[in-house]
Amino acid sequence: MNSIASSRPELIDADQALGHPSQSLLLIGTNATEARLEAEPLRDLPESEDEVRAVGKIFGSASVLLLGRNATDAAVKAELLNRFKIIHIAAHGIASPMFPDRAALVLTEDPAHHDDGFLQARDIRQLQLNAELVTLSACDTGAGRLEGEEGIESIERAFLFAGARSVLASLWTASDIYTTDLMEAFYRDLAAGQNDADALRNAKLTLLKEYRAQATPFYWAGFTLVGDGTAIVESRRK
Repeated sequence: MNSIASSRPELIDADQALGHPSQSLLLIGTNATEARLEAEPLRDLPESEDEVRAVGKIFGSASVLLLGRNATDAAVKAELLNRFKIIHIAAHGIASPMFPDRAALVLTEDPAHHDDGFLQARDIRQLQLNAELVTLSACDTGAGRLEGEEGIESIERAFLFAGARSVLASLWTASDIYTTDLMEAFYRDLAAGQNDADALRNAKLTLLKEYRAQATPFYWAGFTLVGDGTAIVESRRK
């Protein structure tokens, strides 16, 4: 899966998006492990919220953060999602090749709103997005069932249906620590003026340079960008 190139890069000012100059990035991070699954319990994700905070520091007050107990399905849907140019979600991801509509991101449970914490693919498709980039820092978000010439039916695809122009997702299990470093490097390059595709490539090279032989392809090769990777986000940190 490669990003789709176009002849002219688009410049997006992340501080002047859709009339909301100070809130152009939605960053969601949760270590939710209490979701009810028939399989084994979800493993702990201690780095997920730290990852989101680190990205938030790169973009400053252009960011809206939903962390921990505040990162519920209801809270996400309560935001005016089409005002955000970048949406980043660090959480558990659950693929479902047999029932693709049930593939989900695991957010925080909210019993008061009868919210089980699962943001499923069938719900994601109904969101109204205007994002240039959705980053899914979660396991298996690009995995799913092959639907002939239509491609893979996955969480990644659901965000494209919802209006995202490009989606960064993982084809397999993501390492908590390596993924955090990869995402920090990716957003630093993005904020410096690189387009999505170049920023991802250079972030992987940065990971290889830092960890050398320890950074085997398993830890970074699974993250792929689908859609238009030529957009450039101009961010002025405040």
